[in-house]
Amino acid sequence: MEKCRNNACQPFYQMPTMRHCGVMPLPVLLVVAILTPLLFDTDLPKGTAAMNETNSDSYINMAKLLGFGGLVPFAGCAVLMYSGSPSASIVALFANAVYGAVILSFVGAVHWGLTMREDRSPYWYVWSITPAILGWLAIVLLDIKISLLALAIAFTLAWSVDRQASLRGLIPAWYMQMRHILTAGATISLLATAFAPSVG
Repeated sequence: MEKCRNNACQPFYQMPTMRHCGVMPLPVLLVVAILTPLLFDTDLPKGTAAMNETNSDSYINMAKLLGFGGLVPFAGCAVLMYSGSPSASIVALFANAVYGAVILSFVGAVHWGLTMREDRSPYWYVWSITPAILGWLAIVLLDIKISLLALAIAFTLAWSVDRQASLRGLIPAWYMQMRHILTAGATISLLATAFAPSVG
């Protein structure tokens, strides 16, 4: 921890991570502990409490407009990484990681709202906060480019959980169809940013 205190005045992107200070992340154990009751609890409804497809076209279209619009910052940051400008690359690198963590938390929070319908296991409340915790851990504990890889994995994990929810009829089919594209876009953007060549 002495090393971290000595670097307190450095810019954020030059500061050592908590991992360098001897703190090791435990996201795998966290994920296993939370997913076990969700994915293997036989009391979870499997179609008997399926969500009714009552959304009007205007609601669905608005959700899709905002959802696909959310890919613009991801794509913009990835493009800036290949602009050849060191300053733009630094901004894009951290902006994409922070934005990824924010969107990841939103993906989980969807389940908080759905669980308030009280038509599914209360364990979904636990899952709903998990993506936010994983995003925060990725930003705080890992080197910035490693955090981008961790976020890409977390988005894939969240997609797989949503797919399980879709198979149980717990989320609308149109939402899951949109999630396929949004997850692919976010993940590709994060990976493109993480593997962009260093500039300067």
